[in-house]
Amino acid sequence: MKSAVADYRYKIHCLRIVPLWGPTVYLTDHVRDLTMGGHTYQTDSGYQFTGQTSENAMSPGIMDLTGIADIAGIDYNEIVSGVFDNARVYAFATTWNSPVEDEEPLGMAFMGKITQRDKRYTAELMMSVDVLNQSVGKTYTTTCQKTFGGQEYAGCKVDLGPITVTGTITSVTSNSIFRDSARTEDDDYFGEGTIAFTTGANAGLKPEEIKTFIGVHTGTITAITKAASAVVTIGANTFVRGNVVVFSGVSGMTEINGLTGTITAVDATASITVDINSTAFTTYTSGGTVAHIAGGITTHEAFHYPVEVGDAYTMIPGCRKRLADCKTKWSNIANFGGFSFIPTSSQYQDRGLK
Repeated sequence: MKSAVADYRYKIHCLRIVPLWGPTVYLTDHVRDLTMGGHTYQTDSGYQFTGQTSENAMSPGIMDLTGIADIAGIDYNEIVSGVFDNARVYAFATTWNSPVEDEEPLGMAFMGKITQRDKRYTAELMMSVDVLNQSVGKTYTTTCQKTFGGQEYAGCKVDLGPITVTGTITSVTSNSIFRDSARTEDDDYFGEGTIAFTTGANAGLKPEEIKTFIGVHTGTITAITKAASAVVTIGANTFVRGNVVVFSGVSGMTEINGLTGTITAVDATASITVDINSTAFTTYTSGGTVAHIAGGITTHEAFHYPVEVGDAYTMIPGCRKRLADCKTKWSNIANFGGFSFIPTSSQYQDRGLK
């Protein structure tokens, strides 16, 4: 039973769209904007319900939404970049002469598949009852199933506010590979986290998940060969092929100081090989440091528009949901949601030993 029913003589429909990222959108099908609940429901969206049906049984209602992009807070770029994916949509009816927010609730839905033709969009809305009707069983895995940073009951509880950082892009390889050389965090600190731009063409679009983050590596040099590709002895190291490194503090072979090179081969217990031709350099005598140029960011999916040098961003660290991460990286083992000690499927056979 509904707690209230809007007067049918003056009834109009309204929508409140709450995306996972970005501001809430307020829409009405009335001929003028309406103010209620401290919000302005805009009428210039060109939207309409293409279907709203329900039955006497417990089956959920069906609702679709059609509108025109780039007006009333629903931007074309936000649609194609996924800002409204899984957004919550609250539909209600009220009266235009005395509007009250959520006066006659029509349902809550999740925004699903969005199709576009020219500047027109159609969104399929899945009612919340649909979600409740889905059978979901408990899955026991070694990795944590909680949402990183979730503050709900029995959630992760890591506070993302103090660990959220800002910065500026200093170099770009592609829309999914770029760098902020000012970053000083450890390798993979932001792995499986998110990055969102606050300036530039991608400002306001949804955050993208971070696939890899290249952190700080350093090595103390004890020898450098004179060769077409210099071999640098540094002992045990965590460098990998493809890392870009810079040299400093070297005595003797001073020509290499300040040079950058790409690692082409690694001996994890002894040395690295870089694409610097040191044949004509002075013989190495002592000292020096080789440091990885950190801050490399690779996202799972490319940003919708080109990323450019100077674009400002907000970045949140991630969690790979492993017991070791929860224990050593976040000191949050009390809230770990995995089952690391469940026996795996294995078979023991009697080998006839008596």
